Amino acid sequence: MKNLIYATGSRVLQIVCSALIIILSAIFLTKSHQGLLLTLNSIAAVQIFFELGFSSVILQYVGHERRYLAFDRVSGFTGPIEKLERLANIYRLASTWFNWGAIGCSIFLLIGGSLFFYDHSNSQDMPWMLPLIFLSICVPLSLYSQRFWVVYEGFGHINEVYKLRLCASVSSCVAIIIFFLYGYGLFAPIISPFFNFVFSQVLRIREYSFWGRISEIKFAVDAKKIIFKEILTLQSKISVSWLCGFFMIQSITPIVYKFSGPESAAVVGIGMSAVLITSGLLSVLLQVKIPELLELIKGGELLEYFSFGKKLAVQTFSASLVVSLIGGIFIALLNIFNINWLSSRLPDLHAYTFFMLAAIVNQIIATQATLTRLFKVEPYLYHSILVAVSTVLVITFAAKNSSTAGIAICYFLITLLVSLPSSTYIYLSEKKKRIPSAHNLHSNL
Repeated sequence: MKNLIYATGSRVLQIVCSALIIILSAIFLTKSHQGLLLTLNSIAAVQIFFELGFSSVILQYVGHERRYLAFDRVSGFTGPIEKLERLANIYRLASTWFNWGAIGCSIFLLIGGSLFFYDHSNSQDMPWMLPLIFLSICVPLSLYSQRFWVVYEGFGHINEVYKLRLCASVSSCVAIIIFFLYGYGLFAPIISPFFNFVFSQVLRIREYSFWGRISEIKFAVDAKKIIFKEILTLQSKISVSWLCGFFMIQSITPIVYKFSGPESAAVVGIGMSAVLITSGLLSVLLQVKIPELLELIKGGELLEYFSFGKKLAVQTFSASLVVSLIGGIFIALLNIFNINWLSSRLPDLHAYTFFMLAAIVNQIIATQATLTRLFKVEPYLYHSILVAVSTVLVITFAAKNSSTAGIAICYFLITLLVSLPSSTYIYLSEKKKRIPSAHNLHSNL
């Protein structure tokens, strides 16, 4: 229960940080400086392209090896030598990936960001250089620190990880307010990455024995090549799936902007933000259950595994329904009390309903995908491509010919009639493969 509280608290505060930046920038900054700030905030998201979902892969692989190992600060790691070697190689691969990812991210932010602002800044009154320099330092440091979070969490220390992440989120919220109050609002996008790095180093120092021992494990060169090939093969497929999903979500608002104008794009953008926020909050319910699910896989209890997965799907469905109802009640109250200055910037109740129905369906799909991928397979590659292409085509048609509500309905229909059937077919096919061989699973892992 503590894991869920810390994880949910951390995720909620991350959303609060984003909301604070938007609200405080409107209060303390000029309109042009607010545009600069939000642009810097968007540029910071480029780290996603250097991470490519690798954290989730490492988390799963460490979780699989952890089932056969134990760690004590005095005696160190104990367990089968081949499992120790695999753990050491996974950690080294994570270090290599995030080291080079951080370097690439820093170079891209500094050079790409500079070129962007040189081309688009028509006024000497746009102080973008110093915030961009700090951004190109802090965001890569946050990416570099990911290895510590995911490896330690994967080894079963969920409570410790999310407690520190919660501290980082609290510190970020406080720092954002202070920065705006003292006139440094343009530096707000660096705050969350900075504290993410700082508290990862707290974890590193507090558990220095863990990191020292894992680095001392010797391994054969052949074993290193095998684990690198195994992980990177899975990672390459997940990267394509992930990029398709990211492209699909991020392309909707620009498409609406192009064909329906900025006002429609603003409303649709808020609707899609509601979808993403709902998904982000409920992903915590899945994340904290992964170690428990892996234990069921280890024991070959696949009937129990899929039964547990069904209960998890019901829980996430119910939670997404509650979140959707809260948002719907809020919009309804704005209309009842005629608070037009705010309600006019939000989707109407009709459009919001379909956006949130899509969010509920997406949560079912996310649960199915998580339960499938814990077997270290990626069967969702073609599914992701199909859904991304279908979404872009249908949203383009809707943006040209329909209202905001029509766009929301089309997005919901894509999730219901294309994405959900495809995902369900994949999930049931993988389940059918696993159930007959449940008694052999333990020996095959």
